[in-house]
Amino acid sequence: MVRARVGVKTSSLPSRAEGLDWRVEAPIVPHNLPVERTRFVGRETELEEAEALLRAGEVAGRLLTVVGTGGAGKTRFALKLAARTFADHPDGVWFVDLAPLGDPERVPSAVAIALSVREVAGVPLTRTLVDHLRERRALLVLDNCEHLLDGCRALAHELRAASPGLTVLATSREPLGVSGEQVYPLPPLATPSASEAAPPERLGLHASVALFVDRAQAMVPDFALDDSTARAVQSICRAMDGLPLAIELAAARVRVLTVNEIAARLDRMLALLRAPSGDTSRRHATMRATLEWSVQTLGDEEQRAFRALAVFASGWDLMGAGAVLDLDELDTLDRVDTLVNRSLVIAVSGAHANRYRFLEPVRQFAAELLDGASERPAAQRRLVEYFVGLSEEAGSALLGPDQSAWLDRIGVEHENLHAALDACQQLETAEPALRITGSLWRYWHVRGHLRAGLEAVRRALALPNAESTRSARAGALYAAGALTAVDMDGQNRSREYFEEALALSRAAHDDRRVAQCLTGLGAVASARREFAAGAERLREAQDIYRRLGDRRGLAVTLNNLGAAAWNQGDLERAETSISEALDLARAAGDLGNVAQLSVALSLIDTRLGRLGTAREHLRECLSTLCALGARHSSAAGALLASAELATRERRFPEVARWLGAADLVLERLGLVFDDSDVWWKEHQNCWAQARAELGEERAQSEYRSGRLIDRDDAMRLALADLETSVAR
Repeated sequence: MVRARVGVKTSSLPSRAEGLDWRVEAPIVPHNLPVERTRFVGRETELEEAEALLRAGEVAGRLLTVVGTGGAGKTRFALKLAARTFADHPDGVWFVDLAPLGDPERVPSAVAIALSVREVAGVPLTRTLVDHLRERRALLVLDNCEHLLDGCRALAHELRAASPGLTVLATSREPLGVSGEQVYPLPPLATPSASEAAPPERLGLHASVALFVDRAQAMVPDFALDDSTARAVQSICRAMDGLPLAIELAAARVRVLTVNEIAARLDRMLALLRAPSGDTSRRHATMRATLEWSVQTLGDEEQRAFRALAVFASGWDLMGAGAVLDLDELDTLDRVDTLVNRSLVIAVSGAHANRYRFLEPVRQFAAELLDGASERPAAQRRLVEYFVGLSEEAGSALLGPDQSAWLDRIGVEHENLHAALDACQQLETAEPALRITGSLWRYWHVRGHLRAGLEAVRRALALPNAESTRSARAGALYAAGALTAVDMDGQNRSREYFEEALALSRAAHDDRRVAQCLTGLGAVASARREFAAGAERLREAQDIYRRLGDRRGLAVTLNNLGAAAWNQGDLERAETSISEALDLARAAGDLGNVAQLSVALSLIDTRLGRLGTAREHLRECLSTLCALGARHSSAAGALLASAELATRERRFPEVARWLGAADLVLERLGLVFDDSDVWWKEHQNCWAQARAELGEERAQSEYRSGRLIDRDDAMRLALADLETSVAR
């Protein structure tokens, strides 16, 4: 290895306080750090954090281990970090590449070669190293320790014990496990979110994008991040999960593929991620080789766990992992802990419990191994069984006071639930798919995933043997009816779903499901202005719910009776039914219905001129929707109610703004008002008044600003507007 003495001037680094280039002389520091062949991109925050730990360690354990998965950029990071600390180590900064070694006993020899220390006959080499370093203030960089842990652990312990001026910086896929060790987990590079629609120059501020562009330009000098390439580069960096090696290998492909062609192949990324011949070390030549290096260090049981966890699409908690691995809690914890320690799995802190996940290239590799071991069907069956139980627990909880927590929990598991449904398709097992979709429809409705939810239900209903599982089929049919009923164009199909579910439920003597189907049919009939038929169905459902003592079901039925009265122009009768329904929903802790009912009463109050009461009901609705994170039709209704109240109070800029926000929510839900709908008529009336008062240009400008509001923020902003308008 080349040894050099380079004069490093600490002043050549920019002042962090002022961003100025200032210079003062610093002592010449001996080192053997290899010359960088490519530009180091990003990581400034991480370097500052690790540098602080390294300096703190010099008065503590004097050992910092940078850990991360294969391809995380640990070596480059450690080299950059070491170069920043020359002034702290006047007797040298020494880099030792341990990757080529296969025997832990050879670690002292590799260190001796790096330090140009000769062996002394009859004296243990470790003792010679101790004598050499005893009085020196130096930094020893041990790179790639994971396969030589025993040797690295023993040497680091002896050298630090005898050499108070020595600091050790190690890189490894797992901690060394030495007393006094500080561990710095190297995170992936920052990536843009899937929904980020920033211009190219802003996307380029993300370190992952900057790295891709830098390496792509090394291959194709005229490559540019512009409107034609930005979205594809964003997709690539997200798919690589910010893993530097994966990003660099993907960027190398721009010599033969456009970025759009690379993005189209992301589902086969491991085949794509290969370095040009001779361009890097063998174990970094492909992403697959890098990951094989890590997995080979696992025991048989840990390898089995690594493979099985690939069935999760978006991470897992310990309970889910235990179900898929078919292990008890402690054994599950041991397996996951090992995978986290080996940097194959990332631990993510949650509000109530940690979650764990693979980086996407690692997950695809684990999935390949799972298929190769012919273990996928068994792992999928365990995944499906777990999510059937979770879905049915959620289906009940989404009716009560824990709605908000369960909406969040299902939101976290949403991609995993779809993975379980996909597994049902592959395994051709209908009943679990029907049970999952029959339980989750309320989540899809509240969170606005109407199309995705309906597609999932339809796929479940189309599975072989779906007709033989009558109870589960009835639940899924009801779910399909409920998800279709919100769209005027889908109400004929909704009626068919409800009718089939009703017949199955009557045959099974399932009174609660019968009442649900009758309620759905009554709501559809009323929406189609078939008021007599609708009332008949709703009153039959009302009788069943009263007999069962089901307050929530009774509230839904009363709400639909009130909506029918409203559509007939009888606001007083509508108010009576909806007020009773709201009291029942509050008592049952059914927050979703509280939001829906309170916005309806706000609109009625506004139209009857009771603006103070309208504000109170609207405040209750908006506060509830903020707590639920709801994005369903009640969210659009709350924005329309905000616009209508603002119209009555002559706050016309707000009128246009909230109409724009409401229309955006409706479009994203795929909902269209019928021209005869009372909500649509009032929408048009409010818009006409806003245009008349503001003028066309100002009204359109405010409307467009409303459409820019993210629907997750809309409820909070509407609530804030309600409060500030009172103050004015």
